[in-house]
Amino acid sequence: MKEPNGLLRLHANELAEFVKAPYPSSWWINTKTGKTHTTPGHYTGEVPADCAFLMDGPNPVWVFQWLGDWNRAVEEQLNPLLASAFPAGAQ
Repeated sequence: MKEPNGLLRLHANELAEFVKAPYPSSWWINTKTGKTHTTPGHYTGEVPADCAFLMDGPNPVWVFQWLGDWNRAVEEQLNPLLASAFPAGAQ
């Protein structure tokens, strides 16, 4: 999601959808709208228009460490990483 201040943020429900995606999938965020989506297969270097790559997976080891607490995963790990990648929000 793109916040009113222009910052990109992930929400627990978006991560939950990615976790349910068939393996392997790539997870993307549209830098203009903040919407996320998946594509089948691993990242190959081709980037959908206006998107940034988030991660491949869903990796079972990474998923297991959160024990289904997707809110904690986005707040403790994913949103801080996203903020460091896009500190002023996506242009």
